[in-house]
Amino acid sequence: MVQTVLTQSYEDEFELGKRCYNTPAQPGTVLMRPTKGEEVLSANDQTTLRSGVGKLMYQMQYSRPDIAQAVRDLARYMTRGNSKTLDAMYRCMRYVLCTKDAGLLLKPSRKWDGSNEHQFRIRGRSDSDYAKDTQTQRSVSGYVVYVEDAPTMHRSATQKTVALSSCEAELNAAVLCVQDMLYQKNTLESIGLKVEYPMVLEMDNRGAIDLINSFSVGGRTQHINVKQCFLRELKEAKILVVKWIPGSENEADIFTKNLDGPIFKRYADLLLGEGSVGGKGGDTE
Repeated sequence: MVQTVLTQSYEDEFELGKRCYNTPAQPGTVLMRPTKGEEVLSANDQTTLRSGVGKLMYQMQYSRPDIAQAVRDLARYMTRGNSKTLDAMYRCMRYVLCTKDAGLLLKPSRKWDGSNEHQFRIRGRSDSDYAKDTQTQRSVSGYVVYVEDAPTMHRSATQKTVALSSCEAELNAAVLCVQDMLYQKNTLESIGLKVEYPMVLEMDNRGAIDLINSFSVGGRTQHINVKQCFLRELKEAKILVVKWIPGSENEADIFTKNLDGPIFKRYADLLLGEGSVGGKGGDTE
């Protein structure tokens, strides 16, 4: 799935330069709010930023999940940004232009034979980046949901509350992922199709998995009782099973932080198709 006209509008409407990049954002960075006394964008430049980020948000939603983390970071400065914010938006646009043939790949691993006995497989992978925003101490949630191994929902979002541990941040991300897995399940069942149980959620944090499976409970986790009970109830009802995977195999990482070129490409290939991004520009970060 590609949005060719929207991609071309970046080059037509914005002064982007010619440099290409292998990633939509500079690896390892986080955009910061303008500090007191720091120069902010003029009214015209702020309008340019809002227009550009709006376009990127639309493209991220429907055809380019690989830019979700970069666009989430940019969207926090729609009303007050600085020159670094504007440069970050231009970089993201250049990345999209240099990979204009890439798009969301919907390639199911199994074919539906049309029978009512077929059970559709739903799975999800979630991740978080603890205290990502150093100014607010809020973490970032990221996840992707698959139906028959085709990515159907994805999200990169700043958490609405401050998590007190990486385990809690991971649990918050897991809940968001499971809610969308349930939405997919309910949608399929509402039109008379069947879903295979239990659905599988994969995470790379053993502490959060133990909490969901009731293997360990401590005083430091009592304040997140509602979230863990929500997931435990689904597990006990055999609707959900939670499994551990290595962090190096969890592509949801692409939705929580700005990754370097090789790692970013490996995860982007899972969502957009192998060889769709990377290796086309002069930037090797």
